[in-house]
Amino acid sequence: MDRTANKLFKAGKINNLYSDQDLYTRMISLNKEFPGASLLHYRSDDNMVPAIKELWSNEKLLDAIEQIVGKDNFYSLANTIDSIFNGFRA
Repeated sequence: MDRTANKLFKAGKINNLYSDQDLYTRMISLNKEFPGASLLHYRSDDNMVPAIKELWSNEKLLDAIEQIVGKDNFYSLANTIDSIFNGFRA
């Protein structure tokens, strides 16, 4: 998560690294400031299981899900899924 936060910060997309927060709270904070930050994290995380990284990187699948649930609900759904996957990685 550090790499993703640092990339967003250096690019001027976020104003705070939230490095004082635990993983889950930090991910929520980053997503509030830059919607989709958790998806960016999974797309670029070198430690991600390849199958999960491929799933999160499938533009057609992500577009289909966003069309079904709506843009606002999509980010909420992504945060929920992130929590599930992070539970497995912990």
